[in-house]
Amino acid sequence: MADTLDLGISGLQAFQRALGTIGQNVANASTEGYNRQRVELSSRTPTLFGSSYVGSGVQVTDVTRIYDKFLTEEIRTSTSVLGQLDRFHGLASKIDNLIADPKAGLSPALQDFFNSMQGVANDPASAPARQVLLGESESLVDRFHFLQARLGGEYKNANSQIETTVTEINSLAASIANLNKNISNMVGAGGQPNDLFDQRDVMLAKLAERVSVTTLAQNDGTVSVYIGSGQALVNSSKAETLTTARDQFDPAKLQVSIISANAVIDISSQVSGGTLGGVLAYRSQVLDAARNSIGRVAMGLASDINAQHRLGQDLGNNLGGDFFTTPSINVAAGSNNSIMTGVTATLTDSSKLTISDYRLRYDGSNRYTMTRLNDGQKFSLNASSGYPYTSSAIDGFSVTLATPHTVGDTFLIRPTAEAAATIDMAINSVDKVAAASPIRTGASNSNTGTGVVNAGVVTDATTFVSGNYDVMFATSTAANANGTLGTITDSGANSTMQYELRINGQLVYTQAEGAAPLANLAALASTINGAGDANVAATGVKAYLNSTGTALFLSNNPAKALPISVSETLNTTAGVVEDGDTITGYFGAALTGATTPTATLSLGLQANSYLVINSSGNTAASGAYTSGSNISFNGITMAVTGKPNLGDSFTSRPNINGGGDNRNALALANLQKDLTLGNGSATYQDAYGQLIATVGSKTHQAGLNKSAQEKLLNYSKDAREAISGVNLDEEAANMMRFQQAYQAAAQVISTASSLFQSLLQAMGR
Repeated sequence: MADTLDLGISGLQAFQRALGTIGQNVANASTEGYNRQRVELSSRTPTLFGSSYVGSGVQVTDVTRIYDKFLTEEIRTSTSVLGQLDRFHGLASKIDNLIADPKAGLSPALQDFFNSMQGVANDPASAPARQVLLGESESLVDRFHFLQARLGGEYKNANSQIETTVTEINSLAASIANLNKNISNMVGAGGQPNDLFDQRDVMLAKLAERVSVTTLAQNDGTVSVYIGSGQALVNSSKAETLTTARDQFDPAKLQVSIISANAVIDISSQVSGGTLGGVLAYRSQVLDAARNSIGRVAMGLASDINAQHRLGQDLGNNLGGDFFTTPSINVAAGSNNSIMTGVTATLTDSSKLTISDYRLRYDGSNRYTMTRLNDGQKFSLNASSGYPYTSSAIDGFSVTLATPHTVGDTFLIRPTAEAAATIDMAINSVDKVAAASPIRTGASNSNTGTGVVNAGVVTDATTFVSGNYDVMFATSTAANANGTLGTITDSGANSTMQYELRINGQLVYTQAEGAAPLANLAALASTINGAGDANVAATGVKAYLNSTGTALFLSNNPAKALPISVSETLNTTAGVVEDGDTITGYFGAALTGATTPTATLSLGLQANSYLVINSSGNTAASGAYTSGSNISFNGITMAVTGKPNLGDSFTSRPNINGGGDNRNALALANLQKDLTLGNGSATYQDAYGQLIATVGSKTHQAGLNKSAQEKLLNYSKDAREAISGVNLDEEAANMMRFQQAYQAAAQVISTASSLFQSLLQAMGR
């Protein structure tokens, strides 16, 4: 009977524990993160009775969690990804709405600016039109400043969210470490603290909402928690501390660091997932890109408008100055540098600017490495030739190094980051708007050819020399004179030789046998023209030299539709010309005795060359003529099309009182549609539109990914709930089952007690 009683008691205790576990499940049916528990029963070790073993009852071997590690980790990962997408989408939507706003964005301000520039081109003498231009220019500058300020506010907002999230992560890490400690103690005492496991999973899930985590279970029941690329946040009962610090290059940006072993390690670039990863991704992928993109437009606009404006002429007949202040390139030294100065960057070509920042690092031995941060492209700078050293142009800017640095010194070069904040107006008077071109071109009334000159422009303000220029059309010659060419060879002493040069049949030069030849082409030109151009009236031809005196040109003077004839003759003043008598003429004729005593060269009436003659009569430039090709000199470029004849000429004169001239205003207005950015692939509006498209695309994609991730997370949660969640119907059924078992065990005990009492009574008789 004792065995029967013991059997009943073991069942009663086991089923009581089972009913208690069911009660725990029911009580926690709505508890966050609770995993339902189940009592594990097993038979006690049987006892030997005679030749057989008989059962000795039931025992509770464990109370286990119905837990799926894979689903829990999947939920944690999905939670982290959703947290990043949700935060990124929310923040990026603000920037997307800002830059695409038809009123607050940059596009309408750019359009209004160029519309007002076109207004000046339509009526360049109008003071109101010029005033409207200045007003719209101020509005455009204000819009750049406004957008930069809004982005700056977003940086502050990001900093605030980073600080808050880091504080929350530290608190959760401390809670997890404390739970690890309690769990370790209980496991060491021989139990499985299921409720603490659940609490820790809840803390890990909350941590995953803020940052992506990985865990590693330990034998003592604790878990190690890692973030980033493997930085330990929790190790057993010890929690590391995250902190925020100012970026070493930009104090306006907070970075995330971990304090470990008395060292502070920046892990911002390694952190992902959760709200913290979302803020960091938003800052690097949207805020930085928006700031640099808008800055590139500001930098390019200021540079291009200024360059063209300097080629124009204002109402005071002065060359235009800068229209905008050109933003400078920001260079920041790393806070850990040994040497904080000595690096500057200068804009060379705004069309080649990217929207990336660059990191410059000194590697030693006068060698530096500059890395383009958006794609990792590296550029080598070698200052071995000495300091100061200026690099060749890289992506539209050059780097100047004043002195060598210490190995490891690092600088951040941000070509466009601050441009939108620093662009400003450089002029404030309507008289200073350079709407006109500094030159006027024209054609001589005596021209006989079909040449037509264009308006001409100033193309280089730094080399521009204002003045009166005549572009004379001529024919090139092979003439030469060097002090020995033109020497007469007399084969005998029985005659007196003489060289004769005729232009259009008019004798312009004789050289007696034994006389010194002409020393150079200048002497030949002077001989052809005569003293004070005395020969020009007779021949109708004038000789010109290029600016270096190495080529001679002939031109009709005045212009006429006739070719030029050049004759060279070997003659005598006494005796006869013999076969052995020779001379090579200045125009290349090989004159030989009686065989070839005369050579005539006919130069066509159409010009093949041009010469630019300044007001002093000197040649400023010359070259071969091709219809429509540029003729450039002293910062001026003009072109002639058609077929000018010899002697045709065109003029370039200062544009005095050119208040009604709109040529430079038109050139300025046309910059709106020129492909001035992105290596000649985008207009200003295109470049800004690319920013809108990029941010819009990232925002839209984040929204789509967020929706998909929500579905994936809900699916994982449903799967976990199906396995680990409390089903009240199932628990009710189990309760009835174990209640009946409990009652049956109680009945066994009651029966054993009755039998025992009957036995006692029988023995008492």
